Amino acid sequence: MLELAEAVMRLKENFRKQKLTEVIPLSKSYGRIAAFDIPSPINVPNFSKSAMDGYALFAEDTMAAKQEKPIKLSVIASVYAGDDTTSISAVRNTCVRITTGAKIPPGYNAVIKQENTTNDDNRQITIFTEVIPGENYIKEGEDLVAGELIIQADTIIDSENIGTLAAVGITKLNVLKKYVWG
Repeated sequence: MLELAEAVMRLKENFRKQKLTEVIPLSKSYGRIAAFDIPSPINVPNFSKSAMDGYALFAEDTMAAKQEKPIKLSVIASVYAGDDTTSISAVRNTCVRITTGAKIPPGYNAVIKQENTTNDDNRQITIFTEVIPGENYIKEGEDLVAGELIIQADTIIDSENIGTLAAVGITKLNVLKKYVWG
């Protein structure tokens, strides 16, 4: 006959060793336990994008801009969320009209808020303040880098986990099987 404490200890040891798993839809995973570590399959965001409406440009082109001595840049294109930017070539002393969340054309390193500019004729803007590299610029992978751990094994899945997994495109999840007593 085992003492109660010894029996409980043995039960816990055997229970911890159980790792029967099943794959379930993400939509049914709330409250379940992740069977394995889950890394992000992608960068989030998966492209560099604008944090606000304004103009993508080279920050270095704005270094002399002041309210009393503004500078002018040529507008060479407009980019909206979802637009492809591969055909846009970044050139010094130019800018691209850009909306919040839109992909920043390769080469440009900052976004100036539209409030800090005036648009002369849709072909040229006047800038009244300097910006620094990376300003109003959300870098690819800023939230998650591909391969970065999202969830550790043995984590209870909650609504925040489900949102993150959905955001990176995971639709099925390997979880521990529910233990049925009896």
